[in-house]
Amino acid sequence: MPVRKMIRKNSNTPARIARRRAPAPRFTRIEHNIDVVVPLDCDASVIFKQVAHDDEHRYYAWWLLVGRYDRDALTVSYKHTGEDSVRCDIPNGTPLCAAALQPHLAKFLKSEGVLEGAPPIIGGTGK
Repeated sequence: MPVRKMIRKNSNTPARIARRRAPAPRFTRIEHNIDVVVPLDCDASVIFKQVAHDDEHRYYAWWLLVGRYDRDALTVSYKHTGEDSVRCDIPNGTPLCAAALQPHLAKFLKSEGVLEGAPPIIGGTGK
C-alpha cells in the first residue's frame, strides 16, 4: 500500500490573501473650513468638489489630496467656499484611483438622498 502524504494548505496563499477586503473609504460632507489631517488608519484624504452637473450626472474634481506615510502626515487647511464638497478618507490598502472610489461615492450620495439616477463621475468637467 502506497504511503500518502498529508498536505496542509497555508492560510496565507495568494488566493486567500486576495479575498480579504480592504476597509471601505469613509465619506463626509464638508460644510465649513477644516484642517485636513489623514487619520492614522488611512493612506490619504481627498476632497472632491462638484464642478458641473447635467440631467444625468454630477461631475466631481480631485480638489485636494493629503497623504500619510507611516507616522508622517501632512496637514493642509481647506477653505470651504460653498460648493458641494465631499471628503474621502482612504484606508490602507485601498487603491487611490477614480475607478475604485466612484462606487463608494455613489453609495454615500445615495445614502444622503442626493443622488438620483446615474452615478457621479470623478475627474471630469462633463464638457
